[in-house]
Amino acid sequence: MIKFFTLLVILYNVANAGFMLDSANNVFGRGEYSQAINLYKEAAYFYDENPTSCYYNIANAYFKQDSLGQSIINYRICLTYSPEYMQAHINMATVYFKLGEYPSAIAKATEVLRTKSDDKTSLLILAESYRQLNAISESIITYEKLVALDNRDERAYIVISEMYDDLEDYKSAILWLERFPEDGKNSTIIYMRLAEIYEKTDNLEKALHYMKLAFDSDKTKKWFYYKIVNYQDRLGYKNLALENVQDGLDLFENFAELAIFGANLAFEQKNIPLAEMLYTKAYKLGSPDAVIGLDNIRIYRKMNL
Repeated sequence: MIKFFTLLVILYNVANAGFMLDSANNVFGRGEYSQAINLYKEAAYFYDENPTSCYYNIANAYFKQDSLGQSIINYRICLTYSPEYMQAHINMATVYFKLGEYPSAIAKATEVLRTKSDDKTSLLILAESYRQLNAISESIITYEKLVALDNRDERAYIVISEMYDDLEDYKSAILWLERFPEDGKNSTIIYMRLAEIYEKTDNLEKALHYMKLAFDSDKTKKWFYYKIVNYQDRLGYKNLALENVQDGLDLFENFAELAIFGANLAFEQKNIPLAEMLYTKAYKLGSPDAVIGLDNIRIYRKMNL
């Protein structure tokens, strides 16, 4: 009789726990995290022998509420019941990273990778944690592992090149950008970064080439166009630069900075009518530099009467 009663209690607890867990999952899915936490806690009471999933989901709900300390506590409880629960370890690493506790994030991500060496989330947390701690070499090595796992990971190419750029290893920065998948979605960023790095190496022809590609891939970026004209001027293609300034002002009518650039260039070339026209346009657009430019034209004309 006692055994039968015990069996009934167990069956009741299991059924009740299952109902609570289903209810909690539904509430969680609706974004009602506080209520979900309460229901998961009730389910954990009935799943007293192994409430792993309950504490895991409690931790997830606290994470959604940005209660990161409570999230960590409940991931730890979850792992006391199921130490090999990899997703809980991965989520803990994520929380540590979000808290800015980078050494803890590194330790937890490394623990995961000992068992699951191809886990991309853990590799990314590891790489970014090293980067935040300015351990650039370790970060680069880890990002390279991400590329080895997925050569379509566009962000990895960009970040690796940024770090090499920070190290002033421009050759390696360019190499990684040029390895970027040809049909990648972020080609505009790649072209822009290549232009910037080639500019740092004083290879303005290459910088001009890639900035043109960047603008061709996104013709809404007025500052790409500005850089094209700037490079042309610095390379000595001054007449071409002036022509492109005028074309650019047809594309971007309210681009005062481009008008000022062209006006200064025209003034330098002694093309006073064009300089005056461009300074006047910039003045109407509210540029304070235009006032100085127009004054310079008046002085020039007085001196050349």
